[in-house]
Amino acid sequence: MFTFVFRYGAESKTHQEAPLQRIRTALKGNKNKTPERGVNPLGINGLSIYFRPENEHLILNLLFHMTTEIISATPDCEIVSSRIFNVQRELLFRAWSEPNHLKNWWGPAGFTNTFNEFDFRVGGKWSFIMHGPAKGNYANECEFIKIEAPSLIVWKRLSKPLFQVVATFEEVSKDKTKLVFKMLFDTADDCRKVKAFAVDKNEENFDRLEIELSNMT
Repeated sequence: MFTFVFRYGAESKTHQEAPLQRIRTALKGNKNKTPERGVNPLGINGLSIYFRPENEHLILNLLFHMTTEIISATPDCEIVSSRIFNVQRELLFRAWSEPNHLKNWWGPAGFTNTFNEFDFRVGGKWSFIMHGPAKGNYANECEFIKIEAPSLIVWKRLSKPLFQVVATFEEVSKDKTKLVFKMLFDTADDCRKVKAFAVDKNEENFDRLEIELSNMT
């Protein structure tokens, strides 16, 4: 069980009533009354959550699932890939936001996708299975947390490994768009584990996106 104490001002209490209740429910049953560490991972004024150090990873995972804010990551907690595509920004955004196009290019070389749900709106879910080129089926669950067409798409993963994805679309010229693809992690250790293979795989993903874009024009 967790050790926890909530401290918050009146303003934060009103604003955060629902998520705080979800945390209380998740941690219900705790009998240890000795809080040892406090954090404010949601960035709420006046709110701290106290818990025993050995439970830190579990409670931060819980809060990661609940947050709808973009993580403020340090360089050791992010993976950044970028490329300039020779297409208009609206077309590039369509390749990301329309499932009939996204499923054709998402993932490293040789992968295919089965989309079970793609609800492209803030709070909407993206549920899909990536099929490896030789073997393996990899289930993925995501939730969109910010969309600003045609410049920004942000989602968080609800399945492991946990991280957020921030994709920005910057118009360089009429027929050139810079894509910046960021993977944001809660800890440097989580980032390091994924970075070992993700950098090259992201480039393969971009190569497949290039092909899809050529088919769309």
